[in-house]
Order: sequence, then C-alpha cells, then structure tokens
Amino acid sequence: MCCDRLEQRLKAELRVARAAYDRAKVEFDKSAGLANELGMSSCDGAHALHKASQAYNHALQQYADAVSRFANFILNGVGPQDKASEAESVNGQ
Repeated sequence: MCCDRLEQRLKAELRVARAAYDRAKVEFDKSAGLANELGMSSCDGAHALHKASQAYNHALQQYADAVSRFANFILNGVGPQDKASEAESVNGQ
C-alpha cells in the first residue's frame, strides 16, 4: 500500500477511534451521574456504571491502539502489515 494512502487510512482510523472514545466518555460520565443519583447499592445504578465502564475501557483501548499504529508508522515507517510480518519472522513462521 502506498505510504500516503496508508497514512490517510491510519489518520482516519485515529479519528474514528477518537470519536468513539469521546462518545464513550460522555456516556460514562452520564452513567456515573445516574449511579450517584440512584446510589451504588441500587442494581440499576451499579449496572449502568459497569456497562458504561466496559464501553469506555474498550473505546480507550481502541484509541490507544490507533495512536500506537499511527505513531509507529510516522516515527518508524512501520505499518500494521509490516509489524505482522516482523512478528512472524521473530516467531520463525
């Protein structure tokens, strides 16, 4: 894949992951407020907070992975496929 196209793809993945993270953060904050209102001893409050926390952590991990892929490409010139090839050669495959 051409370097310019790969860079554009990684930037797009970064934007999508950041937007998902921002949405998850807003939902987590709302759920935290709801849990506070209902009380953590309430099943609804604890459940809402737990689900929002899971979604937030997932979105955060996806964003961190996208940042890592983009940074690795910019700093080292290594794209996602290159890293997979490196791992295979290290593992002797």
